Amino acid sequence: MDTPRNTLVPSPRRFALALVITGALAIAFATLRPTPELADRAALLPPTCLVCGEVGGTDVALNLLLFAPFAAGLALLGLRTMRVFVIAALVSLTIETLQFAWIPGRDASVSDLLTNSIGATIVAWLVHRRSGFLLPNPRRAGWLTLAAVTAWVSLEAAAAWSLQPSLPETNYWGQWAPDLGFLDRFRGTVLGAAVAGDSLPPHRLTGSEALRQQLLQSGGPVTARAITGDPPHELAPIVSIFDGRSTEIFLLGQRRKEAVFRLRTRVADLRLRPPAIRIQNAVPGTRGDSLVLSASYAGGRYSLRVEARGQTYERTLAATPNWAWSYFMPFGDYALGEEARWLTALWVAALLLPIGFWAGRSGTRLVIVAVWVGIGLTLALVPRIFDLPSLHPSEYLAAATGLILGHVTARWSSGR
Repeated sequence: MDTPRNTLVPSPRRFALALVITGALAIAFATLRPTPELADRAALLPPTCLVCGEVGGTDVALNLLLFAPFAAGLALLGLRTMRVFVIAALVSLTIETLQFAWIPGRDASVSDLLTNSIGATIVAWLVHRRSGFLLPNPRRAGWLTLAAVTAWVSLEAAAAWSLQPSLPETNYWGQWAPDLGFLDRFRGTVLGAAVAGDSLPPHRLTGSEALRQQLLQSGGPVTARAITGDPPHELAPIVSIFDGRSTEIFLLGQRRKEAVFRLRTRVADLRLRPPAIRIQNAVPGTRGDSLVLSASYAGGRYSLRVEARGQTYERTLAATPNWAWSYFMPFGDYALGEEARWLTALWVAALLLPIGFWAGRSGTRLVIVAVWVGIGLTLALVPRIFDLPSLHPSEYLAAATGLILGHVTARWSSGR
């Protein structure tokens, strides 16, 4: 029942084998490399957890996708969906056993086993029904368009909502160059820190609620004065605030020669990777240099300023719901930099291309016009509803590009 019903979309055997081989290599690279530096963090995660750790949601999403090429290749070779599920489950079980018994720093869990297997099953099911998605008749294309637009609008709204600050009403602790264990340590000397001009001491804070309101209203600014040490290889907080439950409130830190800032938002409530901003080559890589940092997240804008060696480096990024791609980055402590704008544009175009394709396959001018109007209104109104800055023109251009490419592909596939 799972074999393709339509042979209009070819599945070359060589291509399928290439998917299986490259997918297997990618799985091995992602799961079997020892990471002894993360052994302490991995030991804290129970094997039976389902959404594990502070970015457990990101891990779940990545694990659902990890077996996708491997499963797609198996399905294209003619294996039924249930067989793909069994193979994926056995491979994942073998990996989790190896991680648990022999590979240091890897956190074996039931969650990985389930998400790898479920992700592979979904991909195999879709591949076996690919003709219905790649060459739908007009009626089916209309329904696919409606479903895709609904999902995209929901994603835009959820991503905009997630960018609101989310600061718990708990007791806060100021920290100067803390040794947290799961982050690197700043090797210089912190001379002073402040939030909105008020001193931030390196101990439990007596005015946690007042500080919380200040961060919610104006995002800081958080400032720090320091003397540089040897540059840390991984992210190291220079000044930070955590609460008594080890929840990060904000972090202003250094990674190699980068300055990094992040403030807790609702993204963290979803256990996804929170947005952060960085400036490359702003922090001297030598000891003994004077360093002044200032950062804030207010009005939907991340701002970071670094003064060192008589030079000033600044970056301001307007938060956008189309940053959702960054929530799923597989790199630890990823922060947005110069690449943010073009990666955001690629994300928008990629999401809207299939919508343009299915709208074009519907063959109905009314559907095409409704899609363009609906997407345009969503891009304009969602940021306003959630008090975010208006989108950059590049995001509108990317949306139009994705829809046009989808529509052109639809006409080509229909022989028009």
